[in-house]
Amino acid sequence: CNPDFKEAGTLAELIKAVPQIITTIMNCLGKLLPSIVTLLSEILGKIGSFFQNLIQTGATKASEFVKNIVENGNTAGFHSVTHDIHKLYVSKTSAKEEFDTNQATFKKITGQTSKVIRLPFGSKPYTPRASYNALVDSGYKLWDWTLDTEDWRSTSSQIMENVKKYSSGSDNVVLLMHERKQTVEILDEMIKYLKSEGFEILPIKQSDEARNYWNGKLFSEEN
Repeated sequence: CNPDFKEAGTLAELIKAVPQIITTIMNCLGKLLPSIVTLLSEILGKIGSFFQNLIQTGATKASEFVKNIVENGNTAGFHSVTHDIHKLYVSKTSAKEEFDTNQATFKKITGQTSKVIRLPFGSKPYTPRASYNALVDSGYKLWDWTLDTEDWRSTSSQIMENVKKYSSGSDNVVLLMHERKQTVEILDEMIKYLKSEGFEILPIKQSDEARNYWNGKLFSEEN
């Protein structure tokens, strides 16, 4: 994921060793949200996992999108406030404080809480150990990815080529996508392809163990 890319909205899917795919949709607070929710429901008949950049001052604007996510039975997670690595790690607790802001905003909108998070641009190489520890000690469950489709700069056909190339022969892949027009256009074909390859597609659950580069679970054959 390009650190210079600031537009909110990402979609990732996790392929586990069964093999399984856990759908995670990053920063889905834009006009493409209804299309993605509908596609997942129609194609899979299952819920997804949505991550958002939530800030208190933007609660009113984002509230309908957030309610859509929760009311449709999806898992909600957080993706920071600033989406800026130069602000996230100013202190040992600054990243945690951003996710606490996400949490407060989310609770204000929905009355619920969540511990599922994903750091902008991943937990390595930018995240200091002290920042990671502060998040984990607060109970947050951090998820990374292993395959970036680069859909922020790719066409729909290029996205599909990347998925086919890098998921081939693997049963433990985290597939990162963004909430972009070309991604939505290829999502139906992508899911059908992955299903034809034998993957079961599931959402992240709040009870699931975190999988990231720090805890060694991302590539674990046990998961």
